[in-house]
Amino acid sequence: MESSETLTAQLIEQCETESGSDLFLHASVSAVLAWIRRVKAGSAGPGDGVKDPAQLPESAESISSVLVFLMGAMRALPHSKELFAKLNFKSAAVHRRVAKCLGKLMAIATGRDFAHAASNQAGKRKRNQRTPTAPKTIPTPAAMSDEDIQSMPEELQELVRAFLMDPDVSPFAVHSLTAFPPSFLHTNEMVYANLLESLSKNPCTSTEVFTLLQPPYFEFPNLASENDELVLPPHIIQAITSLIKAGETQVAPILIEYPMLLHKALAELNESCDGILRQITAAFDSTPGCIGFTHKSQDLDENTTAALRSLSQVMFHSKPILKILSLCRIDITSSKYTAIVTTARLTTLKWLVGEIIKFFDGLCADTSIEVDEDCYLEGPLPLLPDLIEKIDGSYQQCALQLSIADLVALLPLDVAGAVDRVLKLALEPFGYTPEDPSMDEAAVEKWAWVNTAKLSCLSDNKDTKPTISAEMDAQGLQETLDKTENKDIQAASNDAPRYYKCAIPILFVDDAASLAVFADAVRFENCDCVAIDCEWKPDGFKLIGEPDSPAATLQIAVSKSGGESKAFVLGLAQLDEKSGVEVLERLFQDDRIIKLGFGFSEDTARLRLRFPSLSAELKNLSDLSRITSKQASKGYFQTKKRISLSDLVKQYLGVEMEKRIRLSNWEMRPLTVRQLTYAANDTLVLLEVYQLMQRDGDLDTEAKEGKQGGAGDKRNRKRNKSSL
Repeated sequence: MESSETLTAQLIEQCETESGSDLFLHASVSAVLAWIRRVKAGSAGPGDGVKDPAQLPESAESISSVLVFLMGAMRALPHSKELFAKLNFKSAAVHRRVAKCLGKLMAIATGRDFAHAASNQAGKRKRNQRTPTAPKTIPTPAAMSDEDIQSMPEELQELVRAFLMDPDVSPFAVHSLTAFPPSFLHTNEMVYANLLESLSKNPCTSTEVFTLLQPPYFEFPNLASENDELVLPPHIIQAITSLIKAGETQVAPILIEYPMLLHKALAELNESCDGILRQITAAFDSTPGCIGFTHKSQDLDENTTAALRSLSQVMFHSKPILKILSLCRIDITSSKYTAIVTTARLTTLKWLVGEIIKFFDGLCADTSIEVDEDCYLEGPLPLLPDLIEKIDGSYQQCALQLSIADLVALLPLDVAGAVDRVLKLALEPFGYTPEDPSMDEAAVEKWAWVNTAKLSCLSDNKDTKPTISAEMDAQGLQETLDKTENKDIQAASNDAPRYYKCAIPILFVDDAASLAVFADAVRFENCDCVAIDCEWKPDGFKLIGEPDSPAATLQIAVSKSGGESKAFVLGLAQLDEKSGVEVLERLFQDDRIIKLGFGFSEDTARLRLRFPSLSAELKNLSDLSRITSKQASKGYFQTKKRISLSDLVKQYLGVEMEKRIRLSNWEMRPLTVRQLTYAANDTLVLLEVYQLMQRDGDLDTEAKEGKQGGAGDKRNRKRNKSSL
């Protein structure tokens, strides 16, 4: 017989290479099954086997050897904290399947595999009968009595207890419990508590934890009245807390039924988060500016390093916790668990800081863009103060320091004054004014950490991050670049434009006079086709349960056969709702005018958040996100079922859509010229593509593969802005 470790390795490999395979068809498993049959046949009499599946052999010595072998295979699964922590959920699923297979083999060895027997009987009937009947009812472990434990010899019980109490055993060893009656755990409370505690420490084993909290292993007591106190042992509370942290939705009905249990677990989590956040805040006093979400000074002490590690863990769990809060109908915005909500906002803040750094990296890398004052307003940077202002006041300083440390340390430094401009935009709403001589002593002391962070991070950058020019000098590339620079510029000028550009003037509509101009332009007498699109303030950093952002702008491009196109950007927040709705409903209901959109359903929802009285449906709407049968027959978009606006534009115009400033604060006024152009281009390009589709005969209403579409670029944008 092969070693336990070899069997485990083979089963893991089988799961990874053939994810849907039946492990019981594996040759090694078949060999183990044959071995079990021989052992059981020998102990029950030659050739007879064990007829009663609940009966153990009189001599458990040989069966014990089978269990020792299978327990060894279970131990071969990753069990150490270090190794298990590296498992992602996909790997955990593989190891769970192997553990279930090994547990099933143990159940067959002890004669307790009732489900397996039921499956075999049902399969036999299906083979022998044309119309299979329901399988005969077979006992389940839940129906067994406590007397069943007497059928297990004491030496076997000791063997199993030692296996389950082993601190190095794999968390998935819980699947071996199917081999023994539930009364085994009832009479061994320490084993049950040990299993729950070890499982609760691992994020990948929430399914196993929930199983152990269900009958026949555990049953929550019935409360006579709402005032009765639910008294539970510590390991049960710990298990419930771990399920909340893992976002295990199955636990929500239990928490709704026992609200005191929910609030007790949340209070402990909130206290833990609060302690970690205060540790981080205290660390800034000794090392100001040296701690960020990503940037960390090399000389941090052990306590600060441990606090940062704990902060990462609670940030990781914050989203699942809020998911459970939402399912339990707890209002997050008015929640008293401010530390939990803060860690969730810090998670989104970290993402936003990363987007800001990515935005400025792109600015520095693209030599065609001239970095001016507007560039700092067009990206995600203006969103930073809005997000920090939503954080509870007692934790705002911590959020500011984590964000600024990353920004100062990681922003590209080859743009003159970039760091100072970023700091001004990020901190000015909180009272920071760089080099303001009128600042009193208290204000100077309050913001002293900003200058310390600048000096510390600039020093680190100088020592460890050479500039691009220095790197090129070291590699001997600067001279080559100088020789080819003029040639490259000349070649670039002859190339086709990289991004879609349109020189049509854009009118921003934000008052009664400009609205009248727009209303006249969208009358049927003046147009026969319009393209419509919306932008809204990105809400990718909103929490579960918080409302979506309403539409901030409505872009409409207008065309008339034989005439020039016009572009309008409506500032919806500045318009009177009654007047705006009147103009839009007249346009939307006029079925003589073709309306072009690209996955417009999300835009419609955002429009109605802004103008609740807007009720009219769009008549004569053509959604260009659908792949038509004509496009499919020509092989356009290859095998894609959904396309983005960029896919469509590249196919018909051969250029790309500029998406650099998609994460702008579209509520900001005034919008920059590039923001207005970006917003209008999404509609102007639809007019051009529509004309080309008309010319090529690609317009029909039959969509590829059952009218796929309606998602496209809007689906991508919604995913980028979806709630956390």
